[in-house]
Amino acid sequence: MNLSAVLITKNEAHIIGQTLAQLDWCNEIIVVDSGSTDGTVGICQSFGCKVVHHDFAGFSSQKQFAISLAANNWILSLDADEVLSPELRQELIELCVVGNVTGMAGFQLPFRVMYMGRIMRWCGLARESHLRLFDRAQGAYGNSAVHESFTVAGPCGSLRHPVIHHTCQNIADHLAKMNQYTDYAANDYQQRKIHGSKLRTIVQFPFKFLAMFIFKGGVFDGYPGFMWSLMHAMYCTVKYAKLHELTVAAKPSC
Repeated sequence: MNLSAVLITKNEAHIIGQTLAQLDWCNEIIVVDSGSTDGTVGICQSFGCKVVHHDFAGFSSQKQFAISLAANNWILSLDADEVLSPELRQELIELCVVGNVTGMAGFQLPFRVMYMGRIMRWCGLARESHLRLFDRAQGAYGNSAVHESFTVAGPCGSLRHPVIHHTCQNIADHLAKMNQYTDYAANDYQQRKIHGSKLRTIVQFPFKFLAMFIFKGGVFDGYPGFMWSLMHAMYCTVKYAKLHELTVAAKPSC
């Protein structure tokens, strides 16, 4: 089975080399970059990737454009900060060599989150999986502005070993991503006619923090579990605060 690895990037020089080093067995690597200024493009070219510039048009649209450039129907879609574990790399190589994908539309890959230097075992993250290996002829990306996913019409299998997701470099990076993603989410909600309110914003933080830190066991991940729970609660609060602003701004003035 021939396989194309596909990634979208912007300013990922700190991690992209680790990601690409685990993909050297793929038939091709397609990178769609949306304007990196930190050396990302040069690193990708040094690994023999086909690099194409494309202005960012939303995660789903960007990834759909990226897979359209691939020479093969079978796609391994990764974000720049997602690194194959050595075990998953070998599992994928064996799958491609055997080529036993008849009747399959894709495969779910297990994910493990690396945060503050440790693999998160709790916070609802231990059993995370995503469809990242698929036949592009049997599906497409949806229209969601965030948390984009590829949907297929046929049956899917599951692989055993994980992708390691290196989420954030530090707290400042986490906050910057939060600001960016809450913008995307609030605008997406507004387009879907979901309205914000002060009450909906206020209740987010206590409920989301307790749910993550206590009920989903974040306390057992120690300090990283506390920070992940805190940031998750802040994300939900800020998302609805921004949605409330958009809702108020959209009301006709008297």
